Amino acid sequence: MQTTEKPKTQSLRTRRFIARYVKYLEIFGYGFVFAVAAAIAFLWFTKTEDLVLSNAEPIKPHEYVLSLEEDIVVIEALVKNKTDVTIGQPLFEISRDKSQVNRYRAKQVAEELRGELDSLATSSSLTLSERELQGVMRSAVSGWEQELSGRETLTATHAGVILFEEEIVGTVVSKGDEIARILDFDDLRISAGLKGAVQRLARVGQPAHIEVITTYGDGEILRTDLDSPDWWSTGFAQFNDISDGQITRQLEDYFSGKLVAIEDDTVFALGKVKKIDLHSVLNVQNAGALDPGEKIEAEPLNRIVLTGTVIEGTHTAEFRIHTFPNEIQQEIQNTLQDRILERQFDTDGQPLSVNEITDLSMIIEMDADEPADGRCRKDKAFF
Repeated sequence: MQTTEKPKTQSLRTRRFIARYVKYLEIFGYGFVFAVAAAIAFLWFTKTEDLVLSNAEPIKPHEYVLSLEEDIVVIEALVKNKTDVTIGQPLFEISRDKSQVNRYRAKQVAEELRGELDSLATSSSLTLSERELQGVMRSAVSGWEQELSGRETLTATHAGVILFEEEIVGTVVSKGDEIARILDFDDLRISAGLKGAVQRLARVGQPAHIEVITTYGDGEILRTDLDSPDWWSTGFAQFNDISDGQITRQLEDYFSGKLVAIEDDTVFALGKVKKIDLHSVLNVQNAGALDPGEKIEAEPLNRIVLTGTVIEGTHTAEFRIHTFPNEIQQEIQNTLQDRILERQFDTDGQPLSVNEITDLSMIIEMDADEPADGRCRKDKAFF
């Protein structure tokens, strides 16, 4: 007996549900795709503000110092201290007249003398001639104040917050001395030195990215990976000035008189070693209790990243050298070997002693001055 199986079809209720809501699902899908595309476009084309981080360096408003190239008398302040000013706003009434400046200096002396005479006014020993002198000095001071009529107004050269010593009013300000300063809080700045081989590429208007590794002072920095006999125990350690300056002296002796040239054929004579970065692997083993006399201090590592925009600056001649002849490489490794072999230190509370130092690499930074003749001699060249 043969039977036939009816094909499975969707129920009428299911078909009605799909017909009613499928268009809403399509609309939701299109909307979701459009929202994702819009978000990507926004992130791609939107310019974000530069991030500036600093280690113990304050970010300050740019300062404009107000001074003049001649002696002046500050007669009156036309603004209050620590208030906002705009470009061209009157700040002080001054006098540039040399005779008036000299007379005002004499006036300051006279006022001091008048104060002393006033303090004697109640004294019964004040003679007639002293009383007459007191009146003369009052008249002279009054006359000098009237003669200071050749006044002019000193105006603000920039907008910002003005700062000045309130005692400056009524005094003589010498040539080049500060009268006031204006702080522009719309122009916040931080000064940082760009280091590394690409610093010559920095130009005004370009973004700057600075990565700072804490060194705990300038000197000889040894950063090490710890090769422990326990495969599960790994780590690193950093040591500062481990050779007490001996490696610095060795390198300076080696590079003394050596010349280097940069791409535009400008020649420099290598000078003092400013900083030395040493990287190596320390083969270590677990040690017993630390002997205070044999202990060396390991420093924690830290890393700081600085980014910003270059607004002004000049290039300096500093060189980072990371490739060295075998002779000086071996000499430095021998020095480290003598200093650190069989010494003890602790990391994460685990005492360790050093068996061997291997895989030594060096990076040194040296400043340089242009040689007197400006030429690079082949017998002195190191590049």
